Amino acid sequence: MVNRRNYYRQPLLVRDGVPADLILPDGTLWRGTIVDLSVGGMSVLLPRQPPAALTEDRWFVSFALIADAPAVFLPARWIHCQSCDPPIGGFRFLPPIDPRADAEARTRIAAFLVEEQCRERRLRRA
Repeated sequence: MVNRRNYYRQPLLVRDGVPADLILPDGTLWRGTIVDLSVGGMSVLLPRQPPAALTEDRWFVSFALIADAPAVFLPARWIHCQSCDPPIGGFRFLPPIDPRADAEARTRIAAFLVEEQCRERRLRRA
């Protein structure tokens, strides 16, 4: 049975967005801004369209959900790109080599998403 919550994408209400570092398969570092996030993946506002040759390989993503907290660092697979200006890339998280790191990262993401959903509800009620 597939847990649909893993792939529900929560739009982020953070005013300036959550910055994300994207490490391309060739080692190049790009900085983007997370548009939406789930336990299973995310969409990121990219600085430019990635080369087609790099979209099939494993990327690495790093982002801090809370200021002064350690960054989440996960491997990811490029899924799609929305052709807008600037482009938005969709990524699905891959399991890291260490299962404990995977569980910790997904727990931190899930806790952040619950807080974002609560904040969204509070804003709608206000």
